Amino acid sequence: MESSCGKGFELFCFLLILFVNHVFCIEGGTNFNWNSTVTGSAHPSPLPVETSFKFPSPLPVIPLDGRNFGKGKIDLGDLEVIQVSISASTSQRVWTTYEGGPDSMGISIFEPINLPPGFFTLGFYAQPNNRLLFGWVLVA
Repeated sequence: MESSCGKGFELFCFLLILFVNHVFCIEGGTNFNWNSTVTGSAHPSPLPVETSFKFPSPLPVIPLDGRNFGKGKIDLGDLEVIQVSISASTSQRVWTTYEGGPDSMGISIFEPINLPPGFFTLGFYAQPNNRLLFGWVLVA
């Protein structure tokens, strides 16, 4: 028997996919074909989303002042959250379509992985396939 939490998560994922489909179909002016969704298969040519964004030079180091600035965690009462970057090493693609969206290249949804101990995923990251992979999610 499936738990109510599992059913709620499935409903959340379904609604997220419907929302993303709606947003990208309106923006791209195309109709979405559910039969064209592909999970884990190769596209004829590499898409920009398959390449992680890289800064042209290293980021500067911000000195710690001995307090909480720059520690990377925010305490929201009893809930501690951190920001996790989305890249090939910190996420896995869980859903892809190659139609619709900007430039009719489709979209991909990524799940954060390798989270710090004690932190859990609050949501997934969605991005059009016509851009280099670059984004953030909050985990708690």
